[in-house]
Amino acid sequence: MALFDALLSIHRMGHEDRRLLEAAALLHDLGHRVSPRAHHKHSRDLVLAMNLTGFSRNESLIIACIARYHRKAHPKSTHPVYSELSGSDQQRVCRLAGILRIADGLDRSHSASCKRINAEHKTDSIALNVTQRELNHMDIAGARRKCGLFEEAFSMKVIVRSVSSSSETKKRMRKSILIVAALILFTGCATTLHARETRIRLQPGDLLFQDLDAGPLCDAIETVTQGVDGAKFSHVGMVSRVGDDAVHIIEAVGAGVVETSLGDFLGRSFDESGQPKVLVGRLEDIDKQVKARAVDVARGFLGRPYDTVFTMENSTFYCSELLYESFRVANGGVALFDLYPMTFLDPTTGHTFPAWTEYYTELATGIPEGMPGLNPGGMSRSSHITIIHAYGSPAGWRGTLELAP
Repeated sequence: MALFDALLSIHRMGHEDRRLLEAAALLHDLGHRVSPRAHHKHSRDLVLAMNLTGFSRNESLIIACIARYHRKAHPKSTHPVYSELSGSDQQRVCRLAGILRIADGLDRSHSASCKRINAEHKTDSIALNVTQRELNHMDIAGARRKCGLFEEAFSMKVIVRSVSSSSETKKRMRKSILIVAALILFTGCATTLHARETRIRLQPGDLLFQDLDAGPLCDAIETVTQGVDGAKFSHVGMVSRVGDDAVHIIEAVGAGVVETSLGDFLGRSFDESGQPKVLVGRLEDIDKQVKARAVDVARGFLGRPYDTVFTMENSTFYCSELLYESFRVANGGVALFDLYPMTFLDPTTGHTFPAWTEYYTELATGIPEGMPGLNPGGMSRSSHITIIHAYGSPAGWRGTLELAP
């Protein structure tokens, strides 16, 4: 709701409008329970079937329409449900759905990268200044692509830009100091994790294969790829630094190529026992110097944008592409991992996964079906990789490694 509040001087809507938008924002992706395809319409229908407590029938119609128009076609007077609303309520839907679209775009990567937002209003335009926890090009691009309905509803151009400030850097430094102090002063989870890191003796160049629970795209990746011993992986990172008090993982995520603490990496998804769904792979037959060079190469890519198109023909990186290129360069130009034709097709239907169709439609680019690429599952089955440890059990994994204590 931060965007609604930031735009208050523009829309001048009140508490009841905010309440309707909040309900629609909570329910706009509900349609995924029916199908990712046309889920916005399914969301509308489910909202109408729910008999929302605390809302009148007319308010429920408005909420359903806001949820329906968070993506795809703009409202038309001939559309079902929307056509039942009065002219003033139709305008209300257009304005609130316009706000929801931009907010939805700002979380395109589902990483909650937006920390704060403010608006600068000019005569015929508005600039949305987005402060992110980490620079995330995907979310900024997502918001820019979804400004059309807002621009129509308010008759003004929207400019979305990522901003930073020296105060944010200072805050991050203070936070780091507090974290270090907490690790020193307190026992518990942090201490347990540190002991676990020490026991498994992670080394620079080790690969961490992860089963993420991050929505339809990750599900699609895991459906068409198979990892070692049946494990389903949708992400991979590489150990880049092993210190006395911390281990860091270099990875390509929505924010680009970044270094992440091991604790944060492990804290993304858990199995039924509450353990991280991560396996550790080691390149046992690769010289340590090659692995050290691979880490240096990867760290040289820090700050590069995420490869939202998933092709090998640009200067951006997706997770497994980052590691492929780092080891290839470190190994004198000889690739350690194989490339295969990529597929975005659902093997059960023979058609492109709806989630991928939606994704590439929003990017306004073609799906790179059949183009060379690689994925975390395929990498985990490389002859160079030996799985040396399991933090938990990824979905589908049939391995018998002793889990990390």
